[in-house]
Amino acid sequence: MAVALRKIGLLKGKILTTFHGSDAYVYPHQWKHNVFKTLWEEGEFNSVGTSYMGNTIKKLGAHPSTIRLLPLGLDLTKFKFKKRVLGDDKIIRLVSVARLVEKKGLEYAIHAFAKVCTVHKNLKLSYQIAGEGPYRPFLENLIDELGMQDKVRLLGWQDQPEVASLLAEAHIFLFPSITAKDGNKESQALALQEAQAVGLPVVTTIHNGLPEGMLDKQSGFLVPEKDVTGLVEKIEYLVTHPEVWATMGTTGRRFVEDKYEVGMVNEKLLTIYDELYNLQKEVHIQNKNLIEATA
Repeated sequence: MAVALRKIGLLKGKILTTFHGSDAYVYPHQWKHNVFKTLWEEGEFNSVGTSYMGNTIKKLGAHPSTIRLLPLGLDLTKFKFKKRVLGDDKIIRLVSVARLVEKKGLEYAIHAFAKVCTVHKNLKLSYQIAGEGPYRPFLENLIDELGMQDKVRLLGWQDQPEVASLLAEAHIFLFPSITAKDGNKESQALALQEAQAVGLPVVTTIHNGLPEGMLDKQSGFLVPEKDVTGLVEKIEYLVTHPEVWATMGTTGRRFVEDKYEVGMVNEKLLTIYDELYNLQKEVHIQNKNLIEATA
């Protein structure tokens, strides 16, 4: 739309397009033609949150020279770090914050959690899921089938203070995303960085750019998509080794500070705008020189 408006003179300036998720993974494949052809030819820059997304839009036709890596940033003053230790009640609290949709892979986490509960009956385990979506009835049925009604709770939609409180009381964060049947995938998945920012060890999947958003075996663990056995192994390790929580949490916080702090990310954005401004200035000078030479 912006390119079309610029072509007919209703819009001026350079065009920076941000790709975030289904715009790259689902939308282009719903059409037989290259829906972004004009954008690739006419737009100046394309920003992406992960290198994986960058490679995705390259395959769709974006020229590598137009791609800029710009992750979503976190205001870390809003995410209070806390070293995780087992409380006096001895309950180990696992948590997910996610929309209840296919690509979040929550059914695999629930299956894995149920298996861990079966093996470690001596441990007090709890799994809470904050979020709402069309998969809720399916997940409710699954929880009933597995007999996990007393241990797995779907909390529904939670506002920011409620999510903050939930994360503050948790010990382990699960984010088991998968590729949906329609091709939809995660992009950066900011929830993963938020969990690490508050000091939670994370268990997530080798999915899209998620491996770029944590430190495998340092701030948490990666497993293949839909791998219930892999999830069981990593969850089991974390619930039986609470002594590693604090170290992993500290590592995750430092990682997020180094890579996603919002001030630093904003500086990167300003650098991209500077590049666009210089491009604009270059074109203006070239046009002026061309007019003078013609005259």
